[in-house]
Amino acid sequence: MPKPASEPDNHNAQDDLKQLKTSFSEIGRQLKRSGKIIARQVRAEVEKAKENLSEEQDEELDEELKEKCDEGLKDENDFVLLNTGSDGGTSTASSCESLTNKTSNKVLPGSEQEKLNDEIADLEEKLRKAKAAAKKGAKTSTKHADQKRKSNSKKTKQDKEHAETVLAFALMLVALLMVYSLVFINSCSDQSSSDDSAKSEISESADETELGAICSADITIEVRENFLFSKYDVRAEIDKTPFGTIQHGGKKIIEAELTEGYHDLLLYKPDDRKVMGEIEIEVTQGAPVYLVATCSSSSISIDQLTREEIDERYANELESTANQPGKTAKHVIGQLEDLDYSGKGYELHCYEDGKKLEDFDREKFDVSEGSIDISDKAIKLILVSNVPVEVGYPMDIAQKVAIVAITNCYASDVFTDDGSSYDQNKFHSYADMSGYYLTVADSGTWEPVDESTWHVDDMQLKVAGNEHYFQLSADISVNGENYVVDSATVSNANSLSDIENGSSSVGTDKLTAGEHTPYLYVSNTLIADERDTAAEQAATEAEASARNEQEEYDDWVSSKFSFRTGSNRTFVNLVKDRLNDKRSFEHEETSYIACNSDENLNLVNSTLSAAGLSTANRNDVYIVMDFTAKNGFNARVKQQAHGIIRYPSGDVELLAVI
Repeated sequence: MPKPASEPDNHNAQDDLKQLKTSFSEIGRQLKRSGKIIARQVRAEVEKAKENLSEEQDEELDEELKEKCDEGLKDENDFVLLNTGSDGGTSTASSCESLTNKTSNKVLPGSEQEKLNDEIADLEEKLRKAKAAAKKGAKTSTKHADQKRKSNSKKTKQDKEHAETVLAFALMLVALLMVYSLVFINSCSDQSSSDDSAKSEISESADETELGAICSADITIEVRENFLFSKYDVRAEIDKTPFGTIQHGGKKIIEAELTEGYHDLLLYKPDDRKVMGEIEIEVTQGAPVYLVATCSSSSISIDQLTREEIDERYANELESTANQPGKTAKHVIGQLEDLDYSGKGYELHCYEDGKKLEDFDREKFDVSEGSIDISDKAIKLILVSNVPVEVGYPMDIAQKVAIVAITNCYASDVFTDDGSSYDQNKFHSYADMSGYYLTVADSGTWEPVDESTWHVDDMQLKVAGNEHYFQLSADISVNGENYVVDSATVSNANSLSDIENGSSSVGTDKLTAGEHTPYLYVSNTLIADERDTAAEQAATEAEASARNEQEEYDDWVSSKFSFRTGSNRTFVNLVKDRLNDKRSFEHEETSYIACNSDENLNLVNSTLSAAGLSTANRNDVYIVMDFTAKNGFNARVKQQAHGIIRYPSGDVELLAVI
């Protein structure tokens, strides 16, 4: 859209200087080219035309050329005859010099003026030599010249006319071209406010164009860390200019002012320059350069990453920086800022409990998790407050609530008579140790969430008097008159090792407080009384003693059987003594029942009594062995032997072979 007439036309000074420079360059090229062409053509035509001119004809030609120049310039004062010789000729160089001086004392720049004067002087010299040659030829052979003049009069006339035309045209062109250039230079001088400043600007612009624009180059050099050998530092040079040392296994960012284009980068071992590597890098504004160097005993290899590889590496660095659980937000965000994430187009988003944080105190939050979305160029930080939270009730109350809730969840005596629903009147209290109750094997990890909520992870509970365990993670809060266990995950198994190892025998329940889980609501009355700690301690000690006794008994039983065959050697010998052919005995399998519980003892004795055999005592081991042997007919038959290993003596009794 054109500017209104009232507004001044604000030109850019640099554009004017560039235009002036272009105009000067074009004028110089045109002058140089035109001058050389004209000079060559004039010189050729003059030499050709003067071959057959006599002295008299030469004089006539000079007179006519003067007249032609006078007519062409339209001012007889502009063409002055100087240096008239004895032959009456006129110097064209002197005439042109007079014309130049006449034109307001405006001359071409020194170099161009000298070149043009040299051409004209050369032309004058050629013309002088031609005249001298023609005069000499006329004296030595006048008759021959007369005959030649007569025979070639027609050709000479044509050559004379041609030479006149060429010379006149050449002189006119030279004069006009000189006048045009002087006028244009004068107009350019009028437009320039200061010749010195213009020359300076043009010179600087020309230098910059020739050498390339200066730009800020960011060159990252990473030295891979070797495991054992060639663990030396590396020095860097760019175009033979040193740029410091990069530690082995480290990285350095070189910020340098370089011209756009290609540069030589050299890496070498500080104490042995022969161990080196070299690469040519291209520097352009805004394009990072990332080099990875690998050191060896004899050389340094250098790989340049592509833009995609640089972006991916930068994203990985951002992610490792962002994902620092436990570090303060101030620390992590500060490191991200050192990596200039915003300058690389990334945005930072911080969240707490799903809510985006805008203005917050970075020192009061810790990083829980950090991640990067490369496609969206987004950094996501999940933060948690590190300001201590004071919950309105102590942690031991929350522990009691958890114990009571899990006890009533898995107890079998808390249902209505028909078993269709829970009877809350039958719920066990924390102090109740008469029947099914739980003890703490490990209190787990407790953290305050807010003023009314605790969170526990991996609280381990054991069924009193039984080898069965529970592991709980949940939130415990207070809601009016009741405490509430919510978002609970409960694992149960016969051993803690099964739970910790994720055995297939582990059962897992997800529990949420609601209408169908009344056991997760714990009233104050259920936790009001303390347990009889003395009785609980006695029960715990008794349980520990029983567990130790059981372990000792299990070890005693295992010692009575061969690890390789599973047989009892004493029992085998007793059986062999009853065979017809002892050497034919072959053991197949031995099994046993440890009578360390009422259930097992009753099962064994009922079987033995029915067969009319001796019965077992508490902790005895009932043993059954399958074997083969040859009978009296030399036939191999399968048989079974029954016996008892007496506790604690270890004596073996053979009851029967059937």
